[in-house]
Amino acid sequence: MEMLFLLGMVLRGGPYEGMYLAKFLHGAMGVLAVLAIITTHKRNDSRGGLFSGVLLATAPFMLYLSWLAMVELAMIFYLTLAVLWLREWLNDGNWRVCLCLGTMLGCACAVKYLSVGFILAPVLGAMIVACVVRRGSFKWVWSVPLVAVLAPAMVPISLLAGGLLWRLTHIKGADWGRAVGVAMLGMAICFNLLTGYRMYRANTSGTLNAHGVPGDLIARTILKEAYDLPDGSRIMLLGDAKGFYFPPGTIYATAFDAQPLDWIARGLDRGELTPREGLERILQMGVTHIWVDWLEIVRLGNTYGFPASLSREVILRHRQNRRPGLKVFDQLHLGVFKEIEYPQPTSGADIEIAPARRVWVTIYSVPPASGQSAMAAPPS
Repeated sequence: MEMLFLLGMVLRGGPYEGMYLAKFLHGAMGVLAVLAIITTHKRNDSRGGLFSGVLLATAPFMLYLSWLAMVELAMIFYLTLAVLWLREWLNDGNWRVCLCLGTMLGCACAVKYLSVGFILAPVLGAMIVACVVRRGSFKWVWSVPLVAVLAPAMVPISLLAGGLLWRLTHIKGADWGRAVGVAMLGMAICFNLLTGYRMYRANTSGTLNAHGVPGDLIARTILKEAYDLPDGSRIMLLGDAKGFYFPPGTIYATAFDAQPLDWIARGLDRGELTPREGLERILQMGVTHIWVDWLEIVRLGNTYGFPASLSREVILRHRQNRRPGLKVFDQLHLGVFKEIEYPQPTSGADIEIAPARRVWVTIYSVPPASGQSAMAAPPS
């Protein structure tokens, strides 16, 4: 999916020009998932597919993801096809059906690597149970790709709920079943739409209305502090990889890349580098400021995370409600140029953020500004 997004940006002439095409491509995968459910059941002359498709289309998570350029809807699409092929396999477990099922799991894996416990495990588990209970043989199970993908539960839930509602409307001798089933479907749709709208509002209330706004202006509005730095500044990012938004020349690395500061931090701890040598390494890259997103480091610490030299201390301080910081910055005597605090809750019902956790981003200066020590208070 990311390669399709990139292709759209190239064809449109830039990241900002192609971002709406990327959003469209992601949303289209959700539409295809819904159509797959409806058309498959239509072959069997069953309205259960229509019920299931409507429930999936209005699921809050589907609505929330539909306007974002992410990969989750692509995973949901391939998961949907995998579940539908699993249904076919339970009826006719020949090798062709099993091959199609495995292909869908493999495609989902190509979208995102987290599928191991979320698609493969449930699907393969269902196949093993079916083999033991109904067939007494594990024939063809081996052909399912042993890979993993993220498999949100909304697909099987929608299929199951849609099927149950359809059966409710077709209870023999019970005319009330149709009215109750349709009413329950309507209530589920209304609940989904209301929840999806609240999720959308909660995640877009503080964003800029970008319709007709140049991409450069969007970036300068989102990251005003980055563009307010003195002329000739070059930023190195830690914990943040939104390279499109930052000024040209910014050095950034995702959680999967080698972190330039990791080598320096480990060298300092082992005594292989002096603080001055570590600082010179940074200056050789032309870096004048280091932008540290503490909350992103904490968030990714629960998944694949950053190197321990750059994350262990951050996560520990966060859990202890202490102000964020890293030993390597103290060793290099970097000055705190500015701190950006997390927006405070405006509703009394919201949970108050602990004062020590309010620091969202810290901008360090390299080398420290004249007359400013590493412990100096940031300007107001």
